[in-house]
Amino acid sequence: MVQLQRRGFLRGALALAALSATVQEAFAGAPTIDRRALLKQAWREAKSSGRPMLVLLVPERPEHFRGWVLGAWLNHGDDALMALLGGFVIVCVTKAELEERFGESPVQEDTWMVALHKPRAKVEFYPVNVPLTSSAPDVPGAPPARARWDSDREDDTERLRWEQDEQARGEARNALITQRLLDALPSPLRAPLSPDDAAKRAQLAIETYRAQAPPGVYWAQATGCGPFIEVGSSSLYITMMCGMGHVAPWEARYLYWNNGSLW
Repeated sequence: MVQLQRRGFLRGALALAALSATVQEAFAGAPTIDRRALLKQAWREAKSSGRPMLVLLVPERPEHFRGWVLGAWLNHGDDALMALLGGFVIVCVTKAELEERFGESPVQEDTWMVALHKPRAKVEFYPVNVPLTSSAPDVPGAPPARARWDSDREDDTERLRWEQDEQARGEARNALITQRLLDALPSPLRAPLSPDDAAKRAQLAIETYRAQAPPGVYWAQATGCGPFIEVGSSSLYITMMCGMGHVAPWEARYLYWNNGSLW
């Protein structure tokens, strides 16, 4: 699990408050991403290694929900999920970019990922449809959503209970996404591994898609006072948006699409 130093980030945000006039400029000038080139490179790697490619679909319009949920899925996925993902070449592109490269694909409204494999002459598509939306974000059986915790009105006991509920809902969403991925894959792409191979693949996925951002997006961290965009090993872009309230650790690190939406 990724451990977040929320207080440290918040102190850093406050220390930069005097620079807020230039911060938005820096944020707006975050490096653009050539996702078409990354898709081409990922497909070349997939073919040369014999691994399938997993495309995480970047929303065509600015939105944050999918990035928040998939961020928690990658950050908090268990060893079994990481071992599964380590068997793929992962890249993040839009539906339009995917279809520009491969032609028409079976992408629907709720398609969050597409696995691609070319065991023979024809590319095979395996869409992963996830029935989650920002208006209906919870999985049946998970704790019901509550209003966001407000540090001005609630005590630490209530905050902890709220954070535990957020994590329980997140774990339920993670299980749903993983099951939808497994359901979409043919058995050869999810064959069981030896313990040693599973451990190696899990470590590869952690290093490639968790410690770093999956190609095509950035990792970002929400502090309750604006997002930090992780760029490289140390550079962070920030925009001041204080007054948002507390952010639960489970959801604080998320995928930033760089498509015009801060969150």
